[in-house]
Amino acid sequence: MLPPGAPRRRMLGRHFRSLLRTALRPAVEARHENPPFSAEVYDRARALVQTYWRPDMGGELPPIDWIRLYAFACGPLPAFEQLMEYDPALEPAPREIVDNGRVYRCYPLFRDPAAGLPDVLFDVTDRLRTQHRLSSLTWQGAGRIRLTGHAYIQSLGTGRMQSELLLRARETGEEHLVPLLARPAPELTEQNPELMMAGFLAELDLAALAGGGPIAPGTWDCFLNVRADGVARTVRLGRRHAPELDRTARRAKVLARDPGGATELTAAAFFTTYGNLSFEVVRRIPLPTA
Repeated sequence: MLPPGAPRRRMLGRHFRSLLRTALRPAVEARHENPPFSAEVYDRARALVQTYWRPDMGGELPPIDWIRLYAFACGPLPAFEQLMEYDPALEPAPREIVDNGRVYRCYPLFRDPAAGLPDVLFDVTDRLRTQHRLSSLTWQGAGRIRLTGHAYIQSLGTGRMQSELLLRARETGEEHLVPLLARPAPELTEQNPELMMAGFLAELDLAALAGGGPIAPGTWDCFLNVRADGVARTVRLGRRHAPELDRTARRAKVLARDPGGATELTAAAFFTTYGNLSFEVVRRIPLPTA
């Protein structure tokens, strides 16, 4: 009764999760003692999968259930039954490997030639969260800004991180990149020593960012390009911030003045409705001095 789209996909995902738990699991457990029962459940479940399953529904299931359902519908039956006997709650967390910019979680039968399951089933790259926090924002002069914080991709260390601050013009899409300097992050190290260098320092000069000249007028939104082990993520910066970060609106800073002094270019930092950091760059008539 639902039209195609996200609502139908979510509802069918719920049904398929239930199918694995309430029908297929009992059938797998009974396959030796009651083969006819298991065979009938398999036949009925396969008909449901062939009728209603769509490739874009994989994200509605936990990764292990997506692998199980694919193995049931397309793989050898012994592979499916082995996966159903695997209990993630009782086993050590599967290791993860990075290959060609993608992260794969090594559940049972990963790259097992006998099972023949495609790598995409084990790909968790798009499920990894990017953790980040803005700790401080300070002006160092007319157009120089210093930002500190931390950023990392879940499950990936920081040994080979090469991240950047990205400024993107909301009106035109023009972009400027500023390299991030890696720094220690003691607030994270106690939880995970691999995150020792997840901290960052960004120093940007709005008066010289555009090829040595000032940045163009407009609204410039701040993002982080976080890259680790070839995996890249772009996230908005600011909403997650340190409690002590001062987000009070401040007067605009003058970046440049026309030779004749008729107008001046100014920049002001502000936080959007969602708490994200942006800069408003405006050309205006100079304000009278006090």
